[in-house]
Amino acid sequence: MKKPHLRYKDQTRRERTWTIHFISVMKFVKAAVLVAIGVKLLTLVNRDVHEWATDFVSRHGIDAANRFVDATLDKLTGFGNKQIATFSTVAFTYSGLLMTEGIGLWLQKRWAEYLTAFATALLIPIELYELYERFTWVRIAILGLNVFIVWYLVTRLKDEKKDYAAEATENIDASGTRVKICGITDLSDALNALECGADAIGFNFYKGSKRYISPSDAEAIGEKLPLTAEKIGVFVNADCEKIVEIQKIVQLDAIQLHGDESPEFIAKLRALSDAAIIKAFRIGSDFDPNDVLEFKADAILLDAYSESERGGTGKTIDLAIARRIVEIADRVYLAGGLTAENVSDAIRAVQPFAVDVASGVESAPGKKDHKKVAAFINAAKDAL
Repeated sequence: MKKPHLRYKDQTRRERTWTIHFISVMKFVKAAVLVAIGVKLLTLVNRDVHEWATDFVSRHGIDAANRFVDATLDKLTGFGNKQIATFSTVAFTYSGLLMTEGIGLWLQKRWAEYLTAFATALLIPIELYELYERFTWVRIAILGLNVFIVWYLVTRLKDEKKDYAAEATENIDASGTRVKICGITDLSDALNALECGADAIGFNFYKGSKRYISPSDAEAIGEKLPLTAEKIGVFVNADCEKIVEIQKIVQLDAIQLHGDESPEFIAKLRALSDAAIIKAFRIGSDFDPNDVLEFKADAILLDAYSESERGGTGKTIDLAIARRIVEIADRVYLAGGLTAENVSDAIRAVQPFAVDVASGVESAPGKKDHKKVAAFINAAKDAL
């Protein structure tokens, strides 16, 4: 018999369903217990709760001298209708939350995974305090189970997002050449690009760029985008640690290096971040296509050479050189002077993995022309 896997990315489809349904059933059971407690509390209105509890302990042969039982009975002294109403309300409210979590998890809704991970994580500090106050194996078991639930859901959410990105990549033949709209500085531009069919959007974190956006502004935009939207960050000769910091803040799916980063730099960055790495090359007339093979990146991007600018130059590159690079490298992004008018010809000539555009769909640096964006994406998707 095979040992079951606990982490989402290692699980079979059946194991994933079983695990999430197990957590869901736990939520249903806890909700049912709380409903029963709430109903029972309501039956004690206008009754002496302490007397009822003492009689309950006696009738069921429970040791009243037990420290925990004695302390509980002591706390019930003076427990009146006001306290009953408060506790029953809390019980019903919390049971409602648990039922919501349980139903959402059973249907495998992502919002339920987020809600359950957050709500369960809030309980852990309380459970740690209770364990510190009084050690019991039951409390250890409950704490361990809740820690597992939070860990599983957090890793599941993270791995699911990677699966979405991988699935999008695998379906490229069905959807045409991938399109990245770069230099996004505005939420409406980002949403429009995605609605028009863009596969990815790019944020430029190079302060020397006309399309620079701060990490906090990019984060605010990213939070309002669909979960499946691929977010790529552009960096130029930035420190590894700074790149990773911004990647975590904005939740970037990929890091695009548009400077003079070395193969060693990429290796160091890969050790610090699980985001995909795209290495950009500025293609001049004397560029050697074999140079790209020295870099162990997940993808490469070809842009026009400019002494003064890093990307967004509006200049075109030699498509013959680009084609030779596509023949020896995987996942090539083609950029440089692309517009709705020339992107189809460029795709047919080079056959890249994706095309990347910024200035070719703008009314001004950093401001996208929505009609140009739609025209560009349609032309790119229909090229092959």
